[in-house]
Amino acid sequence: LDHREQMDSELSEFVASVASQPSDRTRRAKFIRRIEEMVKKALGSDAKILVYGSCFTDTGESNADIDATIYVPMTCRRAQSRSSPLAQRRQMLREVVSRCRQSGLEVIESRHAAGT
Repeated sequence: LDHREQMDSELSEFVASVASQPSDRTRRAKFIRRIEEMVKKALGSDAKILVYGSCFTDTGESNADIDATIYVPMTCRRAQSRSSPLAQRRQMLREVVSRCRQSGLEVIESRHAAGT
């Protein structure tokens, strides 16, 4: 094999070694759907879970964490609420975190992501 073929072969082997298994992908997808259901109940049907990192690229190990952000679009109704949009979102996120913890999930909060 020339150097290029050898490099291609090694790269293919590496990708295969770090790619998650179908059972891992299924388990993560179920988990993310479960969280999204809680998020939609707490924040509204238009809320979304945006997954990123190794879970999104399908390169994480079977026990890797799931990096995700909760997206709640600003609507006229939300903007016209009595409390400030930021205070309102903080309260809604606290409710999601509480529901996750009640379900036995480990939650790691990021001050940056929560806007505090």
